Amino acid sequence: MMQAVSLKCSGCGGSLNVKPDIEELGCGYCGATLIVEREGGSVSFRRIHSAISKVQMGTDKTAAELAIVRLSGDIANAQQALIKVKGECRSEFEQRLIFYIIIGSVAAIFVGIIFGRYSLILGLLAAAAVTGLIGYHYVRNSATLESRHAARIAPYDKKLQGLRTQLEKNKRIANS
Repeated sequence: MMQAVSLKCSGCGGSLNVKPDIEELGCGYCGATLIVEREGGSVSFRRIHSAISKVQMGTDKTAAELAIVRLSGDIANAQQALIKVKGECRSEFEQRLIFYIIIGSVAAIFVGIIFGRYSLILGLLAAAAVTGLIGYHYVRNSATLESRHAARIAPYDKKLQGLRTQLEKNKRIANS
């Protein structure tokens, strides 16, 4: 029959007496939970923390693998939402362009007809001036429209970037 063995705690180095029937004990000095391992006549301690760490790593890996699937779907949805918003912005921009072309053409024709009665050159100059003013107004409004569109698109870009960052992080965990 084996006798009690005196070992040092792997956590703090405190002296502990291990009886033959003990398989797990707590250190009275530091509180570490230790598992008694007996092999080939030798007795040693293994901190229970290392076993828990292995379980934690397995759990983290499984959670990361599940997150990868979820994040891949979230990224696809965010990309579709971004495409939709960009399409709406492009459509609004094109509608405004068509509006300015129509208004500019009608105004240029109208002014050309009125001033063309007096002189062909005067009519052409007046039509060109109206076209230039409407073009200037379009460019100025386009800049405002573009900044509004950029502000509308930015949250979608930011969300997509955050999702991609999370996906890469989870891929690293799953592959470790």
